[in-house]
Amino acid sequence: MNIARKQNSLPARVGIALFVLLAFLLGYFLRSPIPEIKVLPQVNTSPAPAQTSEFNQGTYRVTRVLDGDTIELQGGTRVRYVGVDAPENNETYNLASTKLNQELVGGKDVLVVPTQERWDQYGRLLAYVYVGDILVNEKMIEEGYARLFIYKGVKPEKYDQLKAAEDFAHGRHLGIWLDEWISE
Repeated sequence: MNIARKQNSLPARVGIALFVLLAFLLGYFLRSPIPEIKVLPQVNTSPAPAQTSEFNQGTYRVTRVLDGDTIELQGGTRVRYVGVDAPENNETYNLASTKLNQELVGGKDVLVVPTQERWDQYGRLLAYVYVGDILVNEKMIEEGYARLFIYKGVKPEKYDQLKAAEDFAHGRHLGIWLDEWISE
């Protein structure tokens, strides 16, 4: 009888083990939170203005900061700071540059002053941008999170002002100029 009892208890033990395992797995998966479904904001799908279209100087709301030298205005127009070259996404100081730009203009009303050469090859408006009396183009360079940039070999109208800002940042080893100073 003892042998029969052992034979009957083996399937019972396997059944109990499977039941416990199944109960554990069900409990584990059922207690896991249901993933949160995020509703993304609507993206402005209207086309960017043609490079030949007029864009008037004026005050506009910044809806997005794309990086250290590019913003998006309400209505979808993207603006590239003329005379400014900030680190790209894969470069050192990109996050710091983008953060400073966000602090300066994110969600704010800014004065946009287009340049003579209005549009770049990516359909972005080339402009000087002011928040209050601060020229953002200059501030990004002065803080060391961008460098002076000459587009198509033409010096920007405010070249001397931007060059002075770059000399200031470079001389004090700020931001992007720090690594150059350390490696000297």
